[in-house]
Amino acid sequence: MKGRLWRVSTEDYSAKIVFDYNAGEITDMAISDAYNMCVTCGHDGTVKVWDFLRADAYYSQKFLGKANCVDIMRRSEQNKGRVVACGFETGILRILQLTDSNIEIAMVMKAHDGPIDYALYAPNQMTLCTASRNGEIFFFDINGHLELGKCTPICLLHLENCGRINDLKWDTSSKHILVACESGYVYEIERPDPAKLDTSDSYLIENYPMRTWKMKMMEFQMKKNQKKDEEEEEKKRRARLRGELKNEDDEEEEDWDPEGITKICYNESDDPKNNFIVGAKGQYKGFYYLCSFESARPLKAIAIEPNLSFCQLSFNSTGEFLIMTLDNSEIRLLSIKSPDRQLVIKQHDKHANGIASAKLNFDERCLVTAGKDGMLFVHALDKFMLIQESQFNALDGVAGIDFMPEAQV
Repeated sequence: MKGRLWRVSTEDYSAKIVFDYNAGEITDMAISDAYNMCVTCGHDGTVKVWDFLRADAYYSQKFLGKANCVDIMRRSEQNKGRVVACGFETGILRILQLTDSNIEIAMVMKAHDGPIDYALYAPNQMTLCTASRNGEIFFFDINGHLELGKCTPICLLHLENCGRINDLKWDTSSKHILVACESGYVYEIERPDPAKLDTSDSYLIENYPMRTWKMKMMEFQMKKNQKKDEEEEEKKRRARLRGELKNEDDEEEEDWDPEGITKICYNESDDPKNNFIVGAKGQYKGFYYLCSFESARPLKAIAIEPNLSFCQLSFNSTGEFLIMTLDNSEIRLLSIKSPDRQLVIKQHDKHANGIASAKLNFDERCLVTAGKDGMLFVHALDKFMLIQESQFNALDGVAGIDFMPEAQV
């Protein structure tokens, strides 16, 4: 059996399971907001429930097809924090109930024709949203406070200029989702109101209103703002004097071809109603960008190492620091206000193509990370000291002294 560590006796060759891992990579992880419990899903179709502080797997169940995504509904008196949604490569959505001893299937439906890459409960437990690889988004009306068996389809949306959906996030008010696409577009979609939609013939709603933003290069990335070759510039100047070349003011606005937006999240530290953070592919790599729906181009680019891509972008519950994971399997925690001061964690296999998920537990004392190397790690975290150190500047209040002689000034 793959994914297991066995102890075998050399005397009678009897075998005992020491540890039962996922066979293959972990594709996603969800963490409880009430217990020291997390749920992982894997390439082998296994959904596993863990007590991550005791490093113990409660139980697991294997399903047909690769499991791509998992999410746990926030705890209420009714659901007890034990309702899970899991999306599969087959387009199947399974709603699971976690009991004291096993995983029970509460509901199964064919939500999409293509693979489901995202299944997310809204923070208020009233909506479930799924996204497929071909650019479809399905909203379901649920009630995590009173009626756990409710999962009524609201509508299906198809994003035309999307390509593949690379990330999806709810806002804290549960009124909007933010979608990052391979085409370089960002969409913000308001939670549909079932009373205002006619789905008598089809759940597919066309021309649904949404905010749209497209990734564009920043001023510092334009060639005209780069260091220029003096000899080449002199040739261009002479050509303009002869009328053979347009003036720079008459030239078309420079821009790169669209590149995929890898990850996205609302900027919880600065006007989350309009502002968001993205990472992107291609020529945009090496930075993460602070953006706004009110600006055609990113507001600010913050550098990271070149040629690194994001696996995750998310804020902690209070919006004080950003959690990012990279395709070299690094995890970084930082404040947007002082991004040069970071807590960097290097635990997972850097050759395994990144981290599947990194989440804080309910009291934010532990950071749990699930890697595509199949491993689960738990890191103790002092949130107070992390915030204090990110704000500390040893030179604050220190008067500078200029030792340079006046003749050299």
